Amino acid sequence: MRDKNGLPGIKNRITGAKYSTMSDQQAAIDLNNKEIVKMPDYSVLKTKLADPTIAILADDTARSVELNTPNIPVKKPIIVVEIEKYLAATHKYIPIIDSADTNAREAVLALQKFNSFDTENPVYLATLTSILDGLVTIALLNTADKDYILGMADTAISWADNNWSGEVKDGDVQAARMQ
Repeated sequence: MRDKNGLPGIKNRITGAKYSTMSDQQAAIDLNNKEIVKMPDYSVLKTKLADPTIAILADDTARSVELNTPNIPVKKPIIVVEIEKYLAATHKYIPIIDSADTNAREAVLALQKFNSFDTENPVYLATLTSILDGLVTIALLNTADKDYILGMADTAISWADNNWSGEVKDGDVQAARMQ
């Protein structure tokens, strides 16, 4: 059996429902065992819907919008090219490269050796912070520059990004409530 997109469909032989759910794997496997389709885990969504900050919202649309809104702060790696672009745009890159100071040389070496700084790794974050502090000490950067560069790691994700495969839709909210 194929769906409207020509992909193999999975039909529960007993109930005739399009998909059957396997409780421990939350996956449906086609009859030929060639394709795995990840099924949504509505129990996770149902738990989140019980959260008072979500439950108080006016309707399912408001709930799905809230669950898809990027409001959970996370750190991402800081890409070295982005640091270099910032330093070039603020006319601070060449003075750092041309400086004979040990702090500047260390910064240049780090920019050459790293592609990115994983700010979730405390060692790499401490290294980058130390390098920037050194550049502030010798007045090649100021604290606003340091804060801007460290801020490159700040981003946000939604609850759906972290706990759901794709966007939570109104229908998902309704299905989770019926579980």
